[in-house]
Amino acid sequence: MKTRELALGGMLCALAVVILLLGSIFEITVLCGPLLAILILLPVRETGGNRAGWSAWAVVSLLSLLLLPNRESGLVYLCFGWYPMVQRTVAKLPRLLRTLCCVGICTGVILLLYGVIFRLMGLPGDWQQDPKWLTVSLVLMANVTFVLLDRAVEIWARRWPMLREKLWKNAPF
Repeated sequence: MKTRELALGGMLCALAVVILLLGSIFEITVLCGPLLAILILLPVRETGGNRAGWSAWAVVSLLSLLLLPNRESGLVYLCFGWYPMVQRTVAKLPRLLRTLCCVGICTGVILLLYGVIFRLMGLPGDWQQDPKWLTVSLVLMANVTFVLLDRAVEIWARRWPMLREKLWKNAPF
């Protein structure tokens, strides 16, 4: 990996951790922070390949679990941050099969993630009253968001080479 790509990867990993930190401070943005961190780390995958992407995911996941005051944001990133590395494989599927694959991945990961969280920490008060309705709404909203994230990753990956040329051409180094 070249020096510029390495520096870019380090800075974007730090920025992703800061975004996860800001997302974990405000309860309403617990799920927004990991999505933004995933999008921010896409240039690492595009410039350094999947190996650099997996490394950035591991570094950001570890730092977020160690540094964040609200572990839920870090756990969401840990469970979904790997998706851009497998997104290229999923993108080769036909549109309907791709959407079904995204829904399956998201549903499985959400049920596993929140199943573990609820077993370790117990159910919050709202979930004790009507857990089925809340579970269905959580899974439904997560699936819609995940399908949109898949589309955003695809668009960002397609536009990154043009943006990279503009950034690298005008770079002072």
